[in-house]
Amino acid sequence: MKEYRPPKLIGMKAPLNCLVLPYQHHTVWKAAQRYSMSFGEYVGALIDRAEGRPNKLDGMRQGTWPIEEL
Repeated sequence: MKEYRPPKLIGMKAPLNCLVLPYQHHTVWKAAQRYSMSFGEYVGALIDRAEGRPNKLDGMRQGTWPIEEL
């Protein structure tokens, strides 16, 4: 495995260039629209969620109760 090299930043963000399957691209696009996020914000939130960090997706539900618990 190669040694990690930090990417060149664009402002305060790092570009994430990768290839995904067409259905995955469409799924992310729909989800980003649903949460009023950019494509990058949504993917970043998924990465944070997978690592157990606070993220925009889970933060959107804070302070709300599921209907079943009311």
